[in-house]
Amino acid sequence: MQQRITALPALVLVMTFMAARGYASETDSSFVNAVRKGIHLFDSAYNAWDTRLFRQANGHFEGMEKQYPASHVPCYWQGVVCFHLVSYYLFGFSYDRDETAAAAYIERGLAALERSLQRKAGEAESLALRGTMTGIRIFLNPLLAPVFGPKVMGSIEAAMSVDPANPRVQYLVGVSYYNTPALLGGGASAGMPYLLRAEMLYEREQEKPGAGIAPRWGRSTCLGFIGKGYMKKGEYPEARNYFTKALEVNPRDAMVRESMQELKKKKKKRQPEKIQWQKK
Repeated sequence: MQQRITALPALVLVMTFMAARGYASETDSSFVNAVRKGIHLFDSAYNAWDTRLFRQANGHFEGMEKQYPASHVPCYWQGVVCFHLVSYYLFGFSYDRDETAAAAYIERGLAALERSLQRKAGEAESLALRGTMTGIRIFLNPLLAPVFGPKVMGSIEAAMSVDPANPRVQYLVGVSYYNTPALLGGGASAGMPYLLRAEMLYEREQEKPGAGIAPRWGRSTCLGFIGKGYMKKGEYPEARNYFTKALEVNPRDAMVRESMQELKKKKKKRQPEKIQWQKK
């Protein structure tokens, strides 16, 4: 009994040291509160579609990574924030588009996602985000396709094998295919089935109460990409319907607002691309 009592102070010291070094449980109240604060910052940025707020959220999660170096969560959220900054600078308001800034956030996001996967191998959303952001890198420079194309496919196939019922995985896989050149097996026809599947899964997710600090982002932009697919096909009423649904979810979604303006400017009916898809 004496030996057991003597060992207790040592155990407390070890646990205190581990917590100080960031090895606290992800159910620890201080960790959960820090994640909630970061998600609140991200949600504020997403709802306002504001780059300053996105950067503020990213800075919060960078600080969390230093405090909790064993957890993948802060790294994952840095990837999420960087993905949205990339989307803003490439597909958002036309007056604020900046490929140089987008390319920089691609690199930062990919680095954070690699760290996330080092800490939690096989995490589905990190895999899907890595595949999508690598695909956008190819979108900016198609000459990179022979090098990075297999990495895109490897990441999204792994994500689908881990969690195919995750709406963000389906959405990100759809965006990956959407932004891949048709010559490489991508384009709207390849991406739409995944986006439509994601729409259904987002609806199911909305019916359930939020689970703690679990991610719940991406719905409005997913609906926006579906609208862009219908617009590309020439089905303008259906495109407008999806843009309207997306803006009901997030009235400030820059990509959707720009796409709605593009749709309004179309005065002449052009020959639509031949695209076939169906809901899964």
